[in-house]
Amino acid sequence: ATTAGYYLHLFIKEHTNNTENININIRAKSSIAPSSSSVVLQIWNKTTTSWVTLATESSAGAGTEFLLAGAVSASLSDYYDTNNEVAVRIYQQRT
Repeated sequence: ATTAGYYLHLFIKEHTNNTENININIRAKSSIAPSSSSVVLQIWNKTTTSWVTLATESSAGAGTEFLLAGAVSASLSDYYDTNNEVAVRIYQQRT
């Protein structure tokens, strides 16, 4: 039996400054169809200490490559840390 939980991958994206818009593009594939359990792209908001959803894939089939794309162009200081890095994650609930 499969235990309930999440598949999760965390990325740290480094920039040369903290004033550029944040653009995230991730090509992904899952053995669990996103049409059955959505795959979510989120970015960490350090000001509110919460994850903000940028994109969701909920129509691809199992084993099919898909693109998760999102952008942040306002309140950039909420997302960049002191090293000009942002934290991004993708996750999918196991079924």
